[in-house]
Amino acid sequence: MPHGGRCRRFSCSAPSSEGYSLSHLTIPGKSVPPFSAVLLAFGANLGDPRSQISDAWNRVAQIPGVRGERLSSFYVTEPVGGPQGQPDFLNCAGLVHTELSPERFLDEIQSIETAMGRVRTEHWGPRIIDIDILLFGDCVIQTDRLTIPHPRMHERSFVLDPATEIAPEMIHPIFKKSVQQMRNAFRSCSSCTTQREQVQRGSAAKGPISATHEITGTT
Repeated sequence: MPHGGRCRRFSCSAPSSEGYSLSHLTIPGKSVPPFSAVLLAFGANLGDPRSQISDAWNRVAQIPGVRGERLSSFYVTEPVGGPQGQPDFLNCAGLVHTELSPERFLDEIQSIETAMGRVRTEHWGPRIIDIDILLFGDCVIQTDRLTIPHPRMHERSFVLDPATEIAPEMIHPIFKKSVQQMRNAFRSCSSCTTQREQVQRGSAAKGPISATHEITGTT
């Protein structure tokens, strides 16, 4: 989620290498201080997107200092922006808790993207895997390489629909609205259509994945 502006603004009670205090923000019923709740967006439209997202989720859940919590259903979405004629995207959202700082967490997920073959050559172009930080506790961050909350999350149904499945009560620290409230507001004023892909419902998947819906693709 690169950002080219010069503005530097850091308002955050999450753990940080710069000495900021710890956040105890959690989802109701999930008291896990001093970890911060982090809402992620996953997407892919090259190769085997379901398998790649499953692999990315496993890798994120295995980062030291990170605990995977829930993964949403999958959504098939037409590309937004970028070159014409690229394949549809498969999207979902994931919820983790972490004791890492936002910058360190970004380093880790970008390392995962690179290890999986992500090459950043074209803005909004086709990709093997994409992992975005949507919300990180109550952090508001804008630096040359990191913007939290994600600046367009409230405008995208393929982000809001899966995010509402797994973290409807998480609060956007700028808008002061929950994820579910943002989705409801988007639906009330938008004609955007997002097709939800049918997935098998059942117990959490085996391995490091802890999800609301079982992943049926190959990992």
